[in-house]
Amino acid sequence: ATVTNLLLERFPKGRVRFVVPPGEYAIAGGRLESKLLSDDGRFHVLAVRVDIPASDIATITVKPL
Repeated sequence: ATVTNLLLERFPKGRVRFVVPPGEYAIAGGRLESKLLSDDGRFHVLAVRVDIPASDIATITVKPL
């Protein structure tokens, strides 16, 4: 995922959510905050914290292990 910040203000500890098939994942560009199983058990919801710099782009990559 790519987060583009066009503002002159940075956003430390921004949160991005990913809905992925159940499993283990490697995350680059952010820190895993939580991993929850969806109500129907078909997906994991990953909450990832990312520092979003002012007037810049933050890139987060989630890959299965």
